[in-house]
Amino acid sequence: MRHRIKNSRPFGIRNIFRKKRTKRTGRRLLLESLEDRRLLAVTQLTPEADALVYQYSAATNYGNFGTLYATGGGIESYLRFNLAGIGGDVTNATLVLQPYYNYAGSGLLYAADDNWDEMTITWNNQPDHGSQALASFTSTPNVPLQIDVTSAVQAETSDGLVSFYIRGAGAGDYSIFYSDENGVEQYRPQLVVETGGGSTNQPPVAVNDFRSVNEDTDLTISVLANDSDPDGDALSLLSFTQAANGTVTQVGSQLKYRGALDFYGSDSFTYTITDGKGGIDTATVLMTVNSVNDAPTISNIADQATAEGVAKGPITFTVSDVETGAGSLFVTATSSNASLLPNSGIILGGSGASRTITMTPTANQVGQSTVTVGVRDANYTTTYETFVLTVTASNGSTTVELFPEVDALVYRYDPSGNYGTYPYLYAYGGNIESYLRFNLGGISGDVTSARLVLQPYSSYAGSGLLFAANDNWDEMAITWNNQPAHASQALTSWTVTPYAPLEIDVTSAVQTETSDGLASFYLADAGPGNYAIFYSDENGVAQYRPRLVIETGGGSTNRPPLAVGDIRSVNEDTDITVNVLANDSDPDGDVLNLLSFTQAVNGTVTQVGSQLKYRGEQNFYGSDSFTYTITDGHGGTNTATVFMTVYAVNDAPTISDIANQVTNEDTVKGPITFTVGDVETAAGSLVVTATSSNTALLSNAGIALSGSGANRTITMTPTANQYGSTTVTVSVRDGNYVTTSDTFVLTVNSV
Repeated sequence: MRHRIKNSRPFGIRNIFRKKRTKRTGRRLLLESLEDRRLLAVTQLTPEADALVYQYSAATNYGNFGTLYATGGGIESYLRFNLAGIGGDVTNATLVLQPYYNYAGSGLLYAADDNWDEMTITWNNQPDHGSQALASFTSTPNVPLQIDVTSAVQAETSDGLVSFYIRGAGAGDYSIFYSDENGVEQYRPQLVVETGGGSTNQPPVAVNDFRSVNEDTDLTISVLANDSDPDGDALSLLSFTQAANGTVTQVGSQLKYRGALDFYGSDSFTYTITDGKGGIDTATVLMTVNSVNDAPTISNIADQATAEGVAKGPITFTVSDVETGAGSLFVTATSSNASLLPNSGIILGGSGASRTITMTPTANQVGQSTVTVGVRDANYTTTYETFVLTVTASNGSTTVELFPEVDALVYRYDPSGNYGTYPYLYAYGGNIESYLRFNLGGISGDVTSARLVLQPYSSYAGSGLLFAANDNWDEMAITWNNQPAHASQALTSWTVTPYAPLEIDVTSAVQTETSDGLASFYLADAGPGNYAIFYSDENGVAQYRPRLVIETGGGSTNRPPLAVGDIRSVNEDTDITVNVLANDSDPDGDVLNLLSFTQAVNGTVTQVGSQLKYRGEQNFYGSDSFTYTITDGHGGTNTATVFMTVYAVNDAPTISDIANQVTNEDTVKGPITFTVGDVETAAGSLVVTATSSNTALLSNAGIALSGSGANRTITMTPTANQYGSTTVTVSVRDGNYVTTSDTFVLTVNSV
């Protein structure tokens, strides 16, 4: 048997002229007024049993179902309450049912026999019910339904049980209510019974709230703050509706509103409060959502390439905006290299959301230009998209990029060990040396240029020598003991710069080796104390692997690209994506790509496509920087620096949560501890204040704040001979006058 009695403590009606000290008699509180003596008890009961029965599954029991149905035929419901805890004469009884979402309609309520069990009742064995309905009802979506059942409860107090049967009023009527099995207590059915000879419980007063918030922003509202109860009962949220143009969620005793994406204008929702003794009231929250201009959007335009003097396009892209119609958006385009692509050579077309761009380069010109396409809305907010147009000329030369067919290190102190699968190559103090071999079988034509490109591992740097080596070695068998012979004369010397790719000219060696189709190199340090580490071909990142870049044909050698430093600023704790290639160029018109980048000292850098995203460490502000290296795909590389200025943004102060508090009449509550903090302002300089929503019960003068630094306390002294509840708001303000608040409820019990 599931029998729950809540808030069964009787309460009295306070006379407005004077209060007489009370005395406790059992579980009832006796109050004497100037006019008469009255005793009133309000008891809230939840069902000891409830269930629906279903005509089309007539032998099935639905006793543990989470909802009750009242339809015009086919699904009906029963509830039974145990009145054993009720004492005194019943003066009023109300059945309260909470509609399930928007399911609402009309129906009838009957008294029913008590001889049924929640876990065995079915359509076939449902109990008898009266032929005359006790009441008719019409439910409203999301608003608790209250039905007067006083006469039925008065008639049933002798046997201690009362059962009800609900059904739809007719065909097409369809109501659904939460059952006692629902996990949210406030939604369960209730029978509110009043006994005694006095007046009934006075319901609470819910007062409308008016709030404003910017578009696409949350707002948390303390809806109970301006509500009250004439009996001084503690109030709580019973239910709430959803707004037409937004979402409402409960956060503790508050409600959080967020408008639909990009919505602005007027909106509203309702909420219902309860005093815990059967009294409820409903109010409306009226929202004004302020419009915030949204920046227009433009789709990504990929980098483009064309031949000298050949038009490129039309290339399609799309534009849009929340406030401005697509047809009214203003689109512009400019070129960074007017000699190669004048602005007059850019033609924009299309209409509405679908636009096009066509570019005609200057005749007999090659190279690159960064094209910037802007879209501006009616509020003069502009969004930009950039891409690179590369114009190439055919000069008869060919560039080939080769990866090693084999590479390995050999180790003096493990002379028989093979390191062919190791992901690094060493030139280390005469004790660790490395070999690489490239297959030139795919090379045709005369070799005009050859570069060996090695990527240093981390910050390891040093000087060394490069030698030509014999080709008769195997990656999975080479050791210190059987390493191949190498030339006695070094091809060249080299010095590593940390993180920057090392490029070594090996043109003569490759030209010599094209006859047998293989070129091997031996990598050694320059002497004791020198060491360097490079990524090997076994590394999983292609751009870090060794490469042999060879040019053949009758053209000129590849010219390296030009990387130009970038200067950017961003607010603290905010991402910024930098198109680092936008201002870089290549004299041969080659398409540029990111080869590598370093991490910033005070932030994190990640690659997003062809761009780099920077985010400073949490709460960091000041100057920061990182470098990046670009490649033209033909062996040419260059490095530049991105300089970041991170602006400080004031962080709101913090305050720990203070739980709801309870004390007896004429009793001090506290000290209650809580903590405050702030990023920019020292805890000792934070200003803490507190206010009471019910100054008759708890005056602001009755609130004492103490403590120091991060540790603070609050002590509350209620007004003498007063009881009820008040919402206490504790606020902390930092040195920039930004305030954060925490609220809790102080309940003062009558004694």
